[in-house]
Amino acid sequence: MRNTALPCATGALLFLATATLPAQAQYVNPYTNNNWNNPNSSLLDTTLLGMRNRMMLDNNLLASRVSSAALTAAYNRQKRLGESRIQSGKATTRFSSGPFPTDYWVTRCGANTPEKRKQYAAEFVVQRDIFAQEARARHADTTDMAQALGLTFVIAWEGQTGQKATDAQYRGIAQDLRTMLLKDPLYQGMSAANRQTYFEGRMIDATEPVRLLHIAQRTGDPAMLQQAHTKGLNYVNTWLPHGYTHYEATPTGFQERR
Repeated sequence: MRNTALPCATGALLFLATATLPAQAQYVNPYTNNNWNNPNSSLLDTTLLGMRNRMMLDNNLLASRVSSAALTAAYNRQKRLGESRIQSGKATTRFSSGPFPTDYWVTRCGANTPEKRKQYAAEFVVQRDIFAQEARARHADTTDMAQALGLTFVIAWEGQTGQKATDAQYRGIAQDLRTMLLKDPLYQGMSAANRQTYFEGRMIDATEPVRLLHIAQRTGDPAMLQQAHTKGLNYVNTWLPHGYTHYEATPTGFQERR
């Protein structure tokens, strides 16, 4: 069984998304001490820091070529490009999703033996099917990042709680995400390739709890059930900013609770 929480989500200029929060909220990244008016931008700082550290730990060719200054410059270019797109009315939640790069994600998630590579590839088939079934059931447009990320949220919610979100709850979180994405320069400045990689990493992390939940339901394994709940909670909580402890369902969506 793999740990998807960190290895599968690092290695690209990504951000961790969250639902819309009160306008007056301010977010201070405890790792960089930068101030932001939204948690997405704040958490991107942490992701970039983690990316640099990951490359240093891997001691690979990329690490020898990418400096802290280069990453900072790339970050600033992404932010400026996003601001330009927003100001010119070109902000969008559309993205193109190509074929799933199984080999890339098998490696990214740490499979270092032929047996592990075969296992992870088989698990990804199951997880992609979980996502596809949810998309069909919700009549979701998976070329829309807001709808696609909304699916990952309700899938992980099922892993956490064992309960399906209602269609109204799904539509509510998807609308919150659309509002956020359209005004976030860090997201709008992402390349098409990074948007796809970001979505794939989130899809993998969100569907893993439900894959475990289905195994627990078939086998009656209480330890497996607890892992499903914990991984689902961990995924949902990555969307929470500092100061909030967890989400709770409402009739028309989800809200954060302090």
